[in-house]
Amino acid sequence: MATRPPVGLPKLSRRSRIMLIIGAVVLVGLITGSRLLGTYVNWLWFGEVGFRGVYSTMLLTRLALFVGVGLLVGGLFAINLILAYRTRPVFVPVSGPDDPVARYRAVVSYRMRLFGFGLPLVVGLIAAASAQAEWQQLQLFLNATPFGVTDPQFQLDIGFYAFKLPFYEWLMSWLFIATAVSFIGAVVAHYLFGGIRLAGRGGQLSGPARTHLSIVAGVFVLLKAVAYFFDRYALLFSDRNPKFAGATYTDLNAVMPAKLILLCIAVFCAAAFFAGAVLRNLQLPAIATVLLVLSSVLVGAAWPAVLEQFSVKPNAIEREAASIERNIAATKQAFGLTDEKVNIQSYEGKQNVSLDEVKADQATLGNVRLLDPAVLGRTFTQYQQLRPFYRFPDKLDIDRYTTNNQLRDYIVAVRELNTAGIPQGQRDWINEHLIYTHGNGFVAAEANKVNATADGGYPVFEASEIVSVDKDPSPDKANWAAEVKQGVIKVDQPRTYYGESVQAGDYAIVGGREAGSPGEYDTDNNQYTYTGKGGVPIGGLFNKLVFAAAYGERNILFNQAIGDESKILFNRNPRDRVEDVAPWLTVDGDPYPAVVDGKITWIVDGYTTLENFPNAQRTALGEATNDSLPGVAALPNKDVSYIRNSVKATVDAYDGSVTLYAVDEQDPVLKAWMGVFPGTVKPNSDVSASLRAHFRYPEDLFKVQRQTLAKYHVTSPRDFFSGVSFWGVPSDPTIDNLTSAEAQRAVNDQERDRQPPFYVVARDPNNKNKASFQLTSSLVRQDREFMASYVSVASDPENYGKISVLQLQNDAKGPQQIQTQFLTNGAVSGELNLLTQQKTKVVYGNLLSLPVGGGVLYIEPVYIERASQNTSFPQLYKVLVSFGDKVGYASTLSEALEQVLTGSSTTVPGGNQNGNTSTNPPSTTVVPPAGQTDLQGAVKGIQDALAAMKAVPSGDLAALANAIKALDDATKKFNDVSKATPANPPSSVAPSPTPSN
Repeated sequence: MATRPPVGLPKLSRRSRIMLIIGAVVLVGLITGSRLLGTYVNWLWFGEVGFRGVYSTMLLTRLALFVGVGLLVGGLFAINLILAYRTRPVFVPVSGPDDPVARYRAVVSYRMRLFGFGLPLVVGLIAAASAQAEWQQLQLFLNATPFGVTDPQFQLDIGFYAFKLPFYEWLMSWLFIATAVSFIGAVVAHYLFGGIRLAGRGGQLSGPARTHLSIVAGVFVLLKAVAYFFDRYALLFSDRNPKFAGATYTDLNAVMPAKLILLCIAVFCAAAFFAGAVLRNLQLPAIATVLLVLSSVLVGAAWPAVLEQFSVKPNAIEREAASIERNIAATKQAFGLTDEKVNIQSYEGKQNVSLDEVKADQATLGNVRLLDPAVLGRTFTQYQQLRPFYRFPDKLDIDRYTTNNQLRDYIVAVRELNTAGIPQGQRDWINEHLIYTHGNGFVAAEANKVNATADGGYPVFEASEIVSVDKDPSPDKANWAAEVKQGVIKVDQPRTYYGESVQAGDYAIVGGREAGSPGEYDTDNNQYTYTGKGGVPIGGLFNKLVFAAAYGERNILFNQAIGDESKILFNRNPRDRVEDVAPWLTVDGDPYPAVVDGKITWIVDGYTTLENFPNAQRTALGEATNDSLPGVAALPNKDVSYIRNSVKATVDAYDGSVTLYAVDEQDPVLKAWMGVFPGTVKPNSDVSASLRAHFRYPEDLFKVQRQTLAKYHVTSPRDFFSGVSFWGVPSDPTIDNLTSAEAQRAVNDQERDRQPPFYVVARDPNNKNKASFQLTSSLVRQDREFMASYVSVASDPENYGKISVLQLQNDAKGPQQIQTQFLTNGAVSGELNLLTQQKTKVVYGNLLSLPVGGGVLYIEPVYIERASQNTSFPQLYKVLVSFGDKVGYASTLSEALEQVLTGSSTTVPGGNQNGNTSTNPPSTTVVPPAGQTDLQGAVKGIQDALAAMKAVPSGDLAALANAIKALDDATKKFNDVSKATPANPPSSVAPSPTPSN
C-alpha cells in the first residue's frame, strides 16, 4: 500500500508569527544580555589590572571549543539525518488510518527545514556549551613542555601524561558522543521514513539503512580500539590496590596485555561491520558484536580477577614490591618530597634535661610565641577597631620583621573597612559606596610579648595609621590635617581599599568628586580623595549605564557627586583578584598582609596542580588542607597527584595592582602556563629582597606535604605494605575553643579536627646559633597519640622550602596526651575549674611543640574572657609548659620553664601521683610534728585565698585577677615550705585547691 498524502496542519496567522518572533527575540535578549554585560564589565576590569590578554585568550579558546565541538557533534548529527532522509524508501507502507508513525512523518515532512536544521543546531549548542568549559585542557596540550623525567613502564616523558594524554582522552570522549548521537539520530530517522519497520515477525531493514547503520557502528567500534590503546597509559593512574597508587602487578601482567588483545579484536570487529555494510549482511556485524562483548568479559575482566585472586593476594608483598617502589618514588617527586628537599634525621627525644641544656637554646626560647592569632581577633577588635565600620579578621596573621637587629615574629592585621558596621541609621547607598571607602592602618603586636600594666595579658599594639593633627597653635582655632602616625613597622600609605574583609559584590566609587560634594571619610576631622591608579573609570555616561545595570543601582546613574575622573573599585578581595587574573592557579586559602618598602601588600600563594602524575598518590586537596583553624577559605576538594607553589602573587592594598612572580621556574606546569599567557608572570629575579624577606612557606602546601610524608617517609616496600611505620596528623587538643556549630562540624568531619601547623621563630635546624622563621607540625604514630616526628620547613630566603624531619626514637607524648597531662594536673584543673565557676571562659591557645635540648618542649598559652558576653575578648592569663612528665604553670613563660626544669613543677597539696586531688576535708585534727607549723600556716593561706576568690563578684575580671595572684603566691609559699618539711606530712593538713562539692 502506498503512503497517503501528509495530513495538513493548521497555519499560524501573520500576527501570531510576529508575536512569536518578538517573544523569541526578547527571550534571547534576556538570556544573552546579562552575559554580554558581564563580559564587558570583566573586559574593563581585566584592563584595569593589566591582564586583558588573559581574558581575551580565555574568550577565544572558549569560542574555538564552542564552535569546534558544536560543529563536530551537530554536524555529524545533521549529516546522518540527511543520509537517512535521502536513502529513505520511495513507498512507505502504513499499518492503518491511525498509524502514529505516519502522523509524525507528516509533521516532519511539513517542517523539514525546521527539523533538519533545528535539531542538529540544538544538539550542537548543548555539546558546545559543555565543551567550552575545558579550555585549560586544550591550552595545556598546545603548550606542553617536557618534565625531563620518564615513567619506568613506557619510558615516556611525564609531560605526555600531564598535558597530552588528558586531551586525547577528552577528544575521544567527544568522538564517542558524536558517533553515539549520530547513530541514535540515524535509527530514529530511518524508522520515521520507513527504512526500519517493526511490523512482521522479525521486522525489516532496508538495504541503505543497513549499510548506513553498519558504517556508523563500525566507526564506534574502531574508536573503541583507539580507546584501548590509550587505556594502557591510564593504567599508571590505577587505584586497584587501596594501599598504594599506580599500576599494580595485575594491571601490568593481566590488564595491559588484555588491552592489546581487545584492541586487535575491536579492529577485527570494526572490519566486520564495514564488511557487513558492503555485503549487506547483518550476520558479520552480529558475530563481531558477540565476540567483542565476550572478549571484554573474559579477557578484560575475568582473567585479571583470576590472577588477582589466586596469584597476587596470596603473595601480595612479593608481587607488589616493584609497584610500591614506583609509587614511593613518583609520589615524592610529585609532591616535592625528594631527598634533596627533605632531611630526615633521628632525634633522641629526651625526657629529662638540665636547665643549662635548655637555656643554651636561646634561639628558640628567646622567641617562644605566646599570642595565638586564631584567638586574639576579638582582642584586636576591642582595642584597635577605633570605629564600628572598621574590623579585623577572626584569624589574624603571623609574619616576621627585623627590629633592633633581631628577628621577631609579629601578629599582624590590617584595619579594614566593614560597611556592614556602619550604624543602622546612617546606612544608605551614599555612605556605603561613596563616603566609607577604605580602611585605615596596619596593626602589629610582637608575638612573645604582653603588656605589664594592671590589666596585663594583652598584646602590645603597634599601629601605623592616619590620625588627625591640629596644625594651628592658637587655642581658639583648629586646622586639622591628616598625618601618618608610625608604629614600629613604618608604613607610607596606611589607607587600604583592598582586603579580605570586603564583602562579595561590594564596590566603592572614589576620586574625581564634583565641587561641593563630600569626600571620603578619612578621620573625624578630615576627608580624602583617592589618587591611586586602581579602579575602572565611571565618569562617562556609557560606563555609568553599564554599572548601573550590572549592580541594579540607579543611584550610579543619577548621583551628582560622581565626576568625570571618578573610578569604581570592585572585586576587591586579594584572593579573588589573583584567582581571576590567573585562573590556572589554585590559590591558597590564607592571604596575609606585609609591609614591603613602606606599602601594605597582600601576599597570596598560588599552586600549580595536576590530577594525573604516573604512579603517584592522589590527594583530595580540600580534605588534606582542612583542619581546626577558623577563618580560612577552603580549597576546592579536587584530587591532585602533583603540586608546586610556583607562583607568589602580590596585591597592593591601596591601588589593587596585581603582580605574579615565578618562584619555581623549573616547574614544567608553570612553564606551560607561561606559554599560554606570555608576559603575565614575572621571573624570580624580579622579586625584591624586601619582598622575599616576607615570603612564608604556605600552610596549605605544607598540610598536603605533611599528610603525604606521614606515609611516604617509609622507603621499604615491605614496611609500606604493612603500614606499621606510618604516621598521622594529630587531632587538635584545643578543639574546645570552637563554637558549638564548628564543634558539631568537627564531629561530623574528621579532617576538621586536625591540628593546624604553626609559624614560629625558632632555632635553625642547620645552624644552632641562628633563629629562623619556620612552619612546624607534630606527627604522631598511626592510630596512636604518641609523637613520632617533628616536621619543620624554612621560610628564610637562603633555606626556603627545605624540610627538616626529626624522627623521635622514644615514645614521647603527643599533643593530645600533653593536653590531658595539663588538664589533669591538680593545681591547673583546680584553678581553671574555679575560673569556670566564676563565669569566666577559659580559652586554650595553640599548643606549640618545640625541639629543645634533645627533647620536646610543649608550650600552651591560657586565655580568659568573660563568659556569655558578646563584647568579651581573650586576655593572656597563664602559660602551661611540659617537658617529659613535668608540668609548669605560671604567669610568665620563664617561671613556668623554671618550674619544669628545676624540679619545682606545679604540684597539688595532698594530691596523689596522678595529679588528682581529694575534695574531702579532713575528718580529724592531727597535731603536727616538728616543722609542720609553717606548713599549716601555708595551708591556711591557700584556704584564705580560695575563700577570697569565691567572694569575687561575677564578671569582675580585675578583682578575680588579684585573687588568683594571691592564690598563686600562697601556692608557691606552700611548695617552698613543703620542701623544707619532713617527708610524709599528715594528709589531713592538705587542702584541696578545688572547691568541695
